[in-house]
Amino acid sequence: NYDEAIRYLKQASEALPEDPAISEHLGDVYVKMGLLNEAIAAYEQAIRFSPDSETLKRKLDELTGRKAP
Repeated sequence: NYDEAIRYLKQASEALPEDPAISEHLGDVYVKMGLLNEAIAAYEQAIRFSPDSETLKRKLDELTGRKAP
């Protein structure tokens, strides 16, 4: 249930806004729901707190159409 997942992940994100895993999972759910702008914002939030994550960079690049370096 994606709606329920978003609700819980948003609550977790509010409680722990600097946790990149929560933002990443929120982005993943947004992708599954076709909410790409929201997914991009969630991945960008995650990257702010985990700038060296190749996985996050790849996910963001796939959404924005950029090629990873």
